[in-house]
Amino acid sequence: MSRSLLLVTLIALAGCTYPRTSPVSPSASLPSTPVSSSSTSAAPVAPAAQEPPAFALSIASFKVQLYGSSSSDFEYWPVSLQIVETSGASSATLKGLAIDVAGGYRDGYCSQADVVKGQVIPAGGSRDLVANLGYCVPYADSKSEVSTVTFTAVFADDQGRTAKVEGSANVAGCTLAGRAGQVSCQ
Repeated sequence: MSRSLLLVTLIALAGCTYPRTSPVSPSASLPSTPVSSSSTSAAPVAPAAQEPPAFALSIASFKVQLYGSSSSDFEYWPVSLQIVETSGASSATLKGLAIDVAGGYRDGYCSQADVVKGQVIPAGGSRDLVANLGYCVPYADSKSEVSTVTFTAVFADDQGRTAKVEGSANVAGCTLAGRAGQVSCQ
């Protein structure tokens, strides 16, 4: 009994003497200056700030349709999301796209990989991000009609630097008036 108690005590003490570390994610950056192994404590080193991406994006249009069912589910589907690259310096590759409503939740029939596949806005060009997605268009669900639908799109430039673009559509006047069906909100 005393031998097992001693073993448990040693294991507990051994666990306390080693510092706990969090795993490093593959995308985490390492400090640019080495930390001396002889120092007893080192101040945290902030990661280098990422340069802004080379692209400049603007929203040309964001249009939404409302679909309602008799089960009081309201789905807000984007029918147009036109983004323009205005700098002419870099293309912008879509890395993520989400549609949101307050009090609702994100939905869709496809993975983000399917949504972003091949979605590149050329330097100086434009692209409708939802025009060719068919049933893969991400959308937002709500149990009640809402007044605003928002989107967030994450892009990477030719060097891999990322930034997000956010926008919204006012859909306050877009209502099904208690019936099932669909209506264009803009």
